Amino acid sequence: MSPDETFKPLGIISILFAWIVIGILLFKFKGHKGMSISQHAAAFHGSYLMMAVMESLALPVFSLFMVKWFAPTWDLPNFFMIGMVVAAAGILIAGWIPDTAGWQRITHRILAYGSYLLFIPLGFTFYVLADIPLVARIAWLVALGYMIWCLVFFLFKRKTAYKYHLYLQAPYLGLFHLAILTSTYLR
Repeated sequence: MSPDETFKPLGIISILFAWIVIGILLFKFKGHKGMSISQHAAAFHGSYLMMAVMESLALPVFSLFMVKWFAPTWDLPNFFMIGMVVAAAGILIAGWIPDTAGWQRITHRILAYGSYLLFIPLGFTFYVLADIPLVARIAWLVALGYMIWCLVFFLFKRKTAYKYHLYLQAPYLGLFHLAILTSTYLR
């Protein structure tokens, strides 16, 4: 399957849109460093709606970019595309279910953390299979190293990790996005 170049700009558009909304969310609806991005969003009705709308727009656009341009450009296997769509769908559904209490918190976290964990094997798959330039390879190594470090940190230092949740989560997502954009625009 050859890439459709008309889908290439959707990657940067969806990622920039997501980070602009996340930035507004974090600065306008102030929480604390122990809150995840989702907990910041769930703290107020307006922030929850803003985040749900952003994810409803950005994640399908990001999925189109991944399936129509990114994966075909790098000749990635179908399981990579399926994994990316599953991760995006998990984050999207988690965005509709606020991280508040009870079944909502449990469901939200299973979907959100499960999706974030998928980034590790998907990123590793890309790193191994794609013939990418050195700068992109370094970006992926940094992103994957950080994601694995966060996973180990959350597994073994859970209390401390949750104390600084936002400071760990934002770079996790940001480095993943940066590695994707580096691979897209420095090829």
